[in-house]
Amino acid sequence: MKKLIIIGASGHGKVVAEIAALNGYDDIQFLDERYPELSRHFGYPVIGKTELLNSLKTADIRIFCAIGDNKVRERVVSSVPKNLKFATLIHPRAIISSTAKIDEGTVIMGGAIINADTAVGAHVIINTGATIDHDCEIGRFSHISPGANLAGGTQVGIGAWMGIGSCTRQLIKIGQYAVAGAGAVVVSHVAENTIVVGNPARDKTNPNL
Repeated sequence: MKKLIIIGASGHGKVVAEIAALNGYDDIQFLDERYPELSRHFGYPVIGKTELLNSLKTADIRIFCAIGDNKVRERVVSSVPKNLKFATLIHPRAIISSTAKIDEGTVIMGGAIINADTAVGAHVIINTGATIDHDCEIGRFSHISPGANLAGGTQVGIGAWMGIGSCTRQLIKIGQYAVAGAGAVVVSHVAENTIVVGNPARDKTNPNL
């Protein structure tokens, strides 16, 4: 029996649970701060709050943090006891190069494509139908949204968020905790903690740049 505990009974958690089942996990449970008011989610039991992780001892259980907000996900993961191990979940209909590297705690959803020599960090969300070309670097705790397309050599910093349908030119650098809005066409580097929108993408707070 393969057991998985998912942190976060959310819509994202539902998708994670489905992929986990496809990955052979047959004992899936949720943790959520709304427990005990919330006792079931997507047909699976909610067994407690995140603090319950402190009482888990067995190495047979895998953990997955299904929190969509990058900064919150990073904070929650940092609080998970070091003796626990994270699952990496890959939808069977994702296409991943044999030379790509995927770190722990990451989910890759259906229809995603990851090409040669790309490195995906820990606790990343590669969402439905996203494409990541060769030699990209995807920083930990980032989120590549549905339908986003990253050209070869793109570097996405820690905690950055590529919005739905956004895209990059080749060799673009997206800074840590930066955001490319939905449909943004990113043709120049994006500084950390910056929000860019539009075609071509421009700094939302400095539209004249």
